[in-house]
Amino acid sequence: MLNLHAQMLSKRQCTFLIGGKLGREVVQMVRHVNNVGTDILVEEPVKPFTAIPGPPWIPVLGTLLPYKIGMKKLTGYHHEVCRLHQKYGPVVREVFGSQTVVHIFDPDDIKAVYDNDGKMPYVPPLQETAQFYRKENNMSPGLGNINGEEWYRLRHAVQQMMLRPREASYYYPIQDEVACRAVDRLEAELDDQGFVRNLDFLIPKWIMESAGMCCFEKSLGCLNGGVDEDLSQKLVETNLKIFQLSAEMKFSLRLYRYFKSPKYKTLSSLEDYLYGTSFKLISDAVEELKELIAQKTLQEGQYNFLTYLMSRKELSDKDIMVITFSLFTDGLSTVRKCFSVGM
Repeated sequence: MLNLHAQMLSKRQCTFLIGGKLGREVVQMVRHVNNVGTDILVEEPVKPFTAIPGPPWIPVLGTLLPYKIGMKKLTGYHHEVCRLHQKYGPVVREVFGSQTVVHIFDPDDIKAVYDNDGKMPYVPPLQETAQFYRKENNMSPGLGNINGEEWYRLRHAVQQMMLRPREASYYYPIQDEVACRAVDRLEAELDDQGFVRNLDFLIPKWIMESAGMCCFEKSLGCLNGGVDEDLSQKLVETNLKIFQLSAEMKFSLRLYRYFKSPKYKTLSSLEDYLYGTSFKLISDAVEELKELIAQKTLQEGQYNFLTYLMSRKELSDKDIMVITFSLFTDGLSTVRKCFSVGM
């Protein structure tokens, strides 16, 4: 049995990652795609996995060779996936080194996969390098890097705070105040043609300021100019470089898992700065919160997010640090892109 897990890449595409060596049986953490309803009539015999169409591949590298020799560019991979769909149809198999990727394009097929997720779906990490870095540095892996019972434990602990509209509404006034300051800054940055030239960096600083208000309930000065904005600019640039390097290493043989390649050393140094700076902000906020509690001067609703996390007995200090770090930084790579495209 193959170790099967899936990940959405876009609204019309679902991708499975098949782990494990050929010929070796892997029986744990299998995604429940075999739980097909009995009302589905199968008129043809089930074809073998090897019958799934896809581009030719070679041992060790798989289909990575064109990227290694410059025939294809990693930055154009989303176009390559569309080409695979057009050439091979709604189900396509690719081989990336030791991993096999199965792209699912038909919405009904995608629905079937997610309908059979079960209580604890198995989802691969968005950034394998982040998972590896956290393990290497004895950190909590965080929600995005775990599965099974451990994932369910963490998700259950934070879902009330993050997913319920009533809880989210607490942050509306905070976000509105930051949004007003961001709009004023956008207006001030307009040039003679009505364009904001540095929008790609202004938006993530807006997002970081908003996230900082949620996590620490204080302004980080990301939109105020001076030293504080310089710090936020460096954090934004560091996060962008981390994503670029992580993407490059995802399209590799992932040898960094066995020895420290120069590229991984560069990535690790960037991660050190991002985590170190962010963890310092989180630690300062936690210490201030503990001091307010000890002095019995904590106001109702003050430090709402951190207070909730610290009240959950099932969360360790490491869990609290990484969950807060994720809330603080994840928007730089998600909300940022949505804003940029929308504007």
